[in-house]
Amino acid sequence: MPDGKMPTIKDVADLAGVAPSTASRAMRGHTSIPQNTSRRIQDAAHSIGYKSNPILSEMMSAIRSGGGSAKATLAYLTNSPTEHEWRKAPTFLELYEGAAHRADELGFGMDVIWTRDQGMSSARLTKILFSRGIQGILIGPLNAARGHLSLQWDRFSIVALGHSISEPRVHRVVNNQKRTVDIALRQVWKHGYRRPGLFLLDSQNKRADLNFTAGYFSWAADRAIPPIPPLLFRRLDRTETARWLKRCQPDVLLGSGAASHAFIRQIPNAPAFVDLDLAHPDGEVAGMVQNHRIVGAAAVDFVIQQMSHGERGVPSH
Repeated sequence: MPDGKMPTIKDVADLAGVAPSTASRAMRGHTSIPQNTSRRIQDAAHSIGYKSNPILSEMMSAIRSGGGSAKATLAYLTNSPTEHEWRKAPTFLELYEGAAHRADELGFGMDVIWTRDQGMSSARLTKILFSRGIQGILIGPLNAARGHLSLQWDRFSIVALGHSISEPRVHRVVNNQKRTVDIALRQVWKHGYRRPGLFLLDSQNKRADLNFTAGYFSWAADRAIPPIPPLLFRRLDRTETARWLKRCQPDVLLGSGAASHAFIRQIPNAPAFVDLDLAHPDGEVAGMVQNHRIVGAAAVDFVIQQMSHGERGVPSH
């Protein structure tokens, strides 16, 4: 490779003009791939020096065959009040899209299962997962912070996305929101702002396991400056916000989400705004991109690693 990196299956797929999942199957000699296509992929792999990992290939083959089907499937559990409501939240949707894309690259299917479906119990959910031959579960962000799910966990490998599930204490993959706040604050300080204020839904902070406020107060302590008391609101309230702005006089606000930014813009003489979870980095709004698709993909890698090692149930550590 020109940059000195080891070629990946995605590099092979790009060169051959196919999807990574197709390239992966061709490199394993899967009979579903036409001979001409398989030959083109093999030639592309040879031309860039791609070598498949025999240990990884054997491991993935064992995982896929474990459920008795040609294509193993992972489960993605959702918990919103209605079946598809979670898709309206850019963060939740990007996490899922990253996970689904990575699963497809590795030759896995992904079943989205709504845990609040009528009549859904722990026993029924376990039965559904087990009957589909599902070994790996990804728990999407729950509807409320510090939530819990019941399942016969010892049958499955599990990874949660985010902090919102508190019971059981499973492995999780999550953006480092404390670090996100710290980077944002360093940037606003660099640009001359001296009174940054944290403006967040209380539920957003709790969903992040209080890492937003932790980042804010630790940054202030490191700077040895008195922090402004954060406004952690239950709902966007113009009167409450105006009182807080008048009392604390922040010159820049750190919030999260387009709704908060749109609300602040309606207030006369409102301070500058930085979005801690910028969904559309188009240059119009300053903010932090939390790379949710990468987090989702990492969760898939993590759960497959557990499956390959035969790790099931709630971890002891």
